[in-house]
Amino acid sequence: MPRMNRRWIVVACVLPFALLGRPGMAADLRVSVVSPRVGLLFTDDETPDVRALVENAPGPVTLAWHVWETEGPWQREGRMDLPVEQGRGEQSIPLGLPGRGHYTLSLRAVSGAAVAAAKTSLGIVFPPAPTNAGAPWGIFHIPNPIGDPDDPLGARAAAQSMRLLGASWARLNFWNQSYDGIDITRKDGRIAVKADTGRWKTYARALRDEGIHIMGEIAQCPTVLSSRREDMARKPEMGPLANRTKPRDYAEWDALMTALAADFKDEIEVWEIWNEPDDRDGFWVGTAEEFAELVHHTSTALRRGNPDARIACSGFVESWDFADRLLTLGVGKDMDILSVHYTNHDPRGIERWKAVLKKHGLDMPLWNTEERAEVPLENLAAEMPVTFKFLHVNIGYAAYRPLVNKDFTPNPSALWFATGAHCLGDAAFVRRIEGLPAYDGYLFRRGEEEVVAFQIQPYHDIFGPETVTEAMLAVDPLETGVPPTLTDRFGRSRTVVVTDGKARVSFDAGLMFLNGARRVEVLHAEAGPPKQARTFLFEAEAGRTTAGWTVSRRDAYSGGSFVQIWTDEEPGARGHAVEVDMAVPEPGRYDVFFSGNRLTRLGTPRSISSFTWTIDGGAPHLVDQATPGMPNVANAGDGLFRIGQVDLAAGKHRFVLRLAVRRETPDTHYALWFDAVVLHKVGDGAGDSRSRGR
Repeated sequence: MPRMNRRWIVVACVLPFALLGRPGMAADLRVSVVSPRVGLLFTDDETPDVRALVENAPGPVTLAWHVWETEGPWQREGRMDLPVEQGRGEQSIPLGLPGRGHYTLSLRAVSGAAVAAAKTSLGIVFPPAPTNAGAPWGIFHIPNPIGDPDDPLGARAAAQSMRLLGASWARLNFWNQSYDGIDITRKDGRIAVKADTGRWKTYARALRDEGIHIMGEIAQCPTVLSSRREDMARKPEMGPLANRTKPRDYAEWDALMTALAADFKDEIEVWEIWNEPDDRDGFWVGTAEEFAELVHHTSTALRRGNPDARIACSGFVESWDFADRLLTLGVGKDMDILSVHYTNHDPRGIERWKAVLKKHGLDMPLWNTEERAEVPLENLAAEMPVTFKFLHVNIGYAAYRPLVNKDFTPNPSALWFATGAHCLGDAAFVRRIEGLPAYDGYLFRRGEEEVVAFQIQPYHDIFGPETVTEAMLAVDPLETGVPPTLTDRFGRSRTVVVTDGKARVSFDAGLMFLNGARRVEVLHAEAGPPKQARTFLFEAEAGRTTAGWTVSRRDAYSGGSFVQIWTDEEPGARGHAVEVDMAVPEPGRYDVFFSGNRLTRLGTPRSISSFTWTIDGGAPHLVDQATPGMPNVANAGDGLFRIGQVDLAAGKHRFVLRLAVRRETPDTHYALWFDAVVLHKVGDGAGDSRSRGR
């Protein structure tokens, strides 16, 4: 594994304290963690080189250190004296890590009356397999200038981090700021466009030096080429409107796209056109017809610059109607890949994307170019060739679990991704494994090896109080004398003992991979004792409704019925409302779930009405943003969607849902299906009846 030439200093947190009686020295003592390895990420075949560095020490330093395992019992601590010369000292820390996993390391340095502290994270992963264009493991690249004189753009550090994590693909977006200058010249009726993309070339070359394949994305229109170049109205995350619209002159645009594809011909093999154009007034502010025109020009120009490039279109987010409209306009001839976002939570959504392609007679792969899940088992089961984890460097978006921090130190999610990439690699999905209470089983094949992933179902105890604790498997080891292994999501492995072709496996982790078997079959699963009910469901059709609501029958919904509304009428004084009485048997804190329409449809353009909910006349809580749900929950229709949390006393309560606004597509009516409100106890809570939205 390549190393950087200089020592990389990681400082996650430094906390100096006062040095009594020594003005000017109090805030100067510093302690940090340093290593030749960027990001403190190591493989299990090397000894981690991790050191403590103190600076500006007024005298001898005593260092106390403590390291502990994430979601595990292992920990270790120690003390040592650091030799100091001219206020500076450095010494290796004898961590003695037990193996693969994610760890937190804290330091506390004392020099006289001065105290300083630091805290950071580190990880041990499998040695990554060689990159493979046929492997599904991609990461959304985030440029991250880190101020290293040997790597001023952070390009090499980012590429090395991705490679250590097992990525074979990177998504490299071209935004307005990707161009440090664009020159347009016209001569003899011809247009030439020259763009300075030197920084992005550095990123691309660093990725290719690590063997990582690249999908470039044309994410925005540069301001200088925009048809609305003076409009700097911004939206959070999306940038000025000038960058979210069509170019002013397609001759200029085509020239830039051709030059870009030719310039990056040796680095970028797939180009994606735009990002989430179905997010109305978001990343794209034009019409579907204008977007189809943009795709045609961009695809044609990119292929002119690099005839071997493949074209992906266009990072859609659950707007099947918008994609269908584009394909009706003929966009299919301009693309080789249909790219979508955030599908791993919704297998039925994946099937809808496939149905859109089938409707238009298109035989092309479906890629996911932004995904929350570190190990996207549903995407893999749907045979998506590539999924790109959103995102690499933590620039925000905490709910999406970024892989590493800005200093490239790993978050737990980095270990989860790396473990999945190692254990599954380019294995092909074969079938699902049934008969495991509260777990989903996925069987893959890689050569002669069968690999199994066992993943606990989200909120598995809502409708399934029993959880598998052990299973008897029929196992045929891949190699004689070499036992299979069971690995958890942090990369921690244990041997599977096979006796007479059978093995008993304990289900003690939420995600586990079984490797090293030629054949695997579940013979019997043992569930633990039934748990006390913690979930209570209250049917909407049993409640009281205002005018406009009707009861409909459908077997897939709890009780076989739900209430629905579709009306152009404005609400009366009570609003378009449903009141549901709830008898709560015990006090506590409860997650509140909505069952009815898929709340992902609250994304723009909104195809259902947003709504508010209250309990016992408390403060209303607005539900107006696309919310990922829990798919495949029996009798929950389109899934369960968490909408808040409350503290409730035992007894009777009243839940009221009121529509807030009209939907935006395919009409502007008030519209919603409401099946049930579900309470799932998560703690003892405060025991009162006040609702507390979270």
